[in-house]
Amino acid sequence: MITQDNIFNVDTLQCPSVKDIDSVSTVVEVPAIRKEGIPKITDNYSHVSFGLFLGCFVVLVSVRVIFPKYLNSLFQSVVYGGVADRLYRELPYRIGHAAFRLDILAWLMISFLGVEILQFFELVDQPKLMLLFFTLSFTAIYSFTRYYLISFFGWIFNIKDLVDEFLFNNALFIKILGIILLFLNICLAYIEVSSNVLIITLLSTSSLCGLFMFFRSILVLLRKHFSIFYLILYLCTLEILPILLISKWLLG
Repeated sequence: MITQDNIFNVDTLQCPSVKDIDSVSTVVEVPAIRKEGIPKITDNYSHVSFGLFLGCFVVLVSVRVIFPKYLNSLFQSVVYGGVADRLYRELPYRIGHAAFRLDILAWLMISFLGVEILQFFELVDQPKLMLLFFTLSFTAIYSFTRYYLISFFGWIFNIKDLVDEFLFNNALFIKILGIILLFLNICLAYIEVSSNVLIITLLSTSSLCGLFMFFRSILVLLRKHFSIFYLILYLCTLEILPILLISKWLLG
């Protein structure tokens, strides 16, 4: 039986004084809350990507409205080589022309694809915004370097007309790839679909477009009776070698 004496006859617990205990400061990060009680998006990459996607979509709409025939001919040129030849003869390359706008769109979308690939395969451990700046810089530098090197070789070997047509056909497929990647990158960023499926789709689309560009370029060169030796030399130095170097650098 428990009595009152037994209840109060308890050994005193010795507790350290407050001043003997090290103070531990705990910082709790509370996300900013809107009036509706929904957390704000604090990811800078999300803001930047949304702005760039919106800008690219506006560019595409402006091309569709102002240059409707050009956009239709652009997709027809994938199948019909004669349409590509007509575009090469009739449409000059101007700063304000649709071609330049679609080139910028393609550079941006290829850069976004590069960010997603680097993140998906965990090749680089860096913030997405920094990776986007890196891929944009790399895409611009590689495109300009490749363009001017090929143009320089065309001037050296006195085949400038052939090289200009070759580069023009390359640019057509890059523009088409940029338009396709715009919608696929938006799906990857904002639609709840398996990232594996979207990444495989993006890579398959890019590879297919690259194969079309490669075969069209070969046909253009062979049609102009271009030397097979120079063709192999071009493929090894300006197409295959850069890809191998980039792959080796990324894989360590």
